[in-house]
Amino acid sequence: MSDMKLSELIGMKVIEGQIRRDEETWKMESDWAREGSELRKIREGLKISRRELSRLTHVSESVYARLEKGEYIRRRKAIVQTYITMMRCIPLMRKQDAGLIR
Repeated sequence: MSDMKLSELIGMKVIEGQIRRDEETWKMESDWAREGSELRKIREGLKISRRELSRLTHVSESVYARLEKGEYIRRRKAIVQTYITMMRCIPLMRKQDAGLIR
């Protein structure tokens, strides 16, 4: 196989992979949008800002904004898990800061 044909084959495989990844992303977007909307409602209901969440987790506000909009983000599972964990912790941290719990 000549170098040109091998490079063409590799290029085709790369493009096929990108198409598959795009198709998977497209399939997940509605689930991501629903999940993001639910997470935003929880955060807003608890009166937690994205800035506070970002400061405590060292994840940028823009990542949380994209998560809540249902957009693609890397390491989605880890980011969602951190987000959910903090929705449980921040109210407790506030109570502790206020001296309501030890």
